[in-house]
This record gives sequence, C-alpha cells and structure tokens, in this order.
Amino acid sequence: MEVLTVDPSSLRSRAAEIREYYERVGRSGGVSEVERSSDSFPSESLSGRASAAADALVEARNTCAQRLEALSMALSGAANDFEQTDESAAASSTSLTIC
Repeated sequence: MEVLTVDPSSLRSRAAEIREYYERVGRSGGVSEVERSSDSFPSESLSGRASAAADALVEARNTCAQRLEALSMALSGAANDFEQTDESAAASSTSLTIC
C-alpha cells in the first residue's frame, strides 16, 4: 500500500500558474475587433449578430477567468489545509504518552 503525500508548496506553485492564466484571460482582447467587424456588414441583421458575438466573447472570457480564479483559490486553500492538518497531527503526536 502506498502512502499518499501532498506537497503544499507544489499546490501553491500550481495556484500561482493558474492565477497568471486567469489574469491573461481577463486581459485578452478581441472584443473591439468583433464589434468593429459589424461596420463592414451591409445588413442590419448581420451587424446585430456581430454585436451578439462580441457580447458572447465577453461572457465566455469572464466565465473562464472566474473559473480559473476559483481553481487557483481552491488550490491555495487546500495547501493551507494540508499544512494545518500536518501541524495539528505533529502537535498531537508529541503530546501522546505511551502506556
């Protein structure tokens, strides 16, 4: 049987990487280009679709960034939980008396 081990510093490292990803997603462009593309359409219905596409892009970007942020925060929280559990277990084991 293998022992499960968790390295909190590895979790924090992954959380930092993911934090960088969601910051990049939040800064990503493209919306103004999609909105401007509506100027080249002769039809009002196509222009409206370009505007709807820009709105969908904003919503997708925000959703993706929020999910990445939540993952980053969860990994950081898990790292803290593992450290606290290890510290509590270590403190408990030093106070045990052998009968």
